Amino acid sequence: MKRGRENGQDLSSRGTGRGEQGRGRGGDQRRGGVTRGDKPHEQYLPEQKLRNDQWAEQLHPRHLVKGEGCGYTITLAVPGSIVRNAPTRELKSVIIGQIARAAVIHEVDEIVIFVDSAAEASSPDPDKTPSVFCCRLLQYLECPSYLRRNLFPHHPDLSSVGLLPTLDTPHHMRQSDESLYREGATTSTVPKSEGGVMVHVGLGVEVFLPRPIKPGVRVTVKFDDEQNCFAVKPTEPREKHGIYWGYSTRLAKTLSEVFSGSPYPGGYDFLIGNGMDKASPLSGDATALKKKFKHLLVVFGGSHGGIEACVEADETLSTKGRDAANLFDLWVNLSPTHGCKQVRTEEAVFIGLSKLAPLIQKAQK
Repeated sequence: MKRGRENGQDLSSRGTGRGEQGRGRGGDQRRGGVTRGDKPHEQYLPEQKLRNDQWAEQLHPRHLVKGEGCGYTITLAVPGSIVRNAPTRELKSVIIGQIARAAVIHEVDEIVIFVDSAAEASSPDPDKTPSVFCCRLLQYLECPSYLRRNLFPHHPDLSSVGLLPTLDTPHHMRQSDESLYREGATTSTVPKSEGGVMVHVGLGVEVFLPRPIKPGVRVTVKFDDEQNCFAVKPTEPREKHGIYWGYSTRLAKTLSEVFSGSPYPGGYDFLIGNGMDKASPLSGDATALKKKFKHLLVVFGGSHGGIEACVEADETLSTKGRDAANLFDLWVNLSPTHGCKQVRTEEAVFIGLSKLAPLIQKAQK
């Protein structure tokens, strides 16, 4: 999965790394059809008008500066086994497409896919495991379409992505959209004397970023009032302006690594488990969340055995499957009534996040 982020000291996938701030102005030399200091939007759209719809307008700088930041994150964790029983690659892809759609509808910031079977954990070829398949598709779907050729080489796992619905999140912009931020991919470096790199941001021409970043790295680019560019953290649009900016994807080798591998300082401060055994239906009272959180984690188990089976299969946990509730602050059955034999994990994710959404909003007020 060829995907990277500028993270100060090292470069890593969006699943594990985030960008670092960096400011700088370009000179006046032209390269790749861009003047460092020119206004890219005005240069390539002299006669085009912005789409006059509410979705595009929310991204315009004049609206972003008025927005309030989001002070919390939501992480969704599901096992890679959700695609194991699907007979074809097409059906496996559809399942992941449903997970991705549920995540963006409910503005999930991070998706964690965890290995929940000993057979997969000991696989001689990890690149062909169900969990890696899930991560690869989730990363591909989250990536803006204009960057996919730059960041994702051809791979059999991606052969059926054309069947899946687009996520169409705010950072999946059209060329005619004007925004304070854009996702980009570095394409080529410039001489050391100039100290920077060219970045493809979906504007028809590349822009100059005054940071020495190697080619093939995904970065979040911010434009200042004069349309100069600099790199910022991918979380900045959401943290400062409240605009949902997609999700990161992380692979956990065990269920315990879901908790211990949190990218947030101090880890997750409120854990919700969608249980089957000894789990009560969710109350409509916001006090069910008990406290105002900063980093929420919601864990779903597989279709066969739920979280309890995942806990039992994790040899790094001392907790037994029957005591899985002890790992969470809130142990609840998010889909207690159903007219079918069992609720599939991808269905439980949609149902569960829909039920949690109003409680999350209330808890943060």
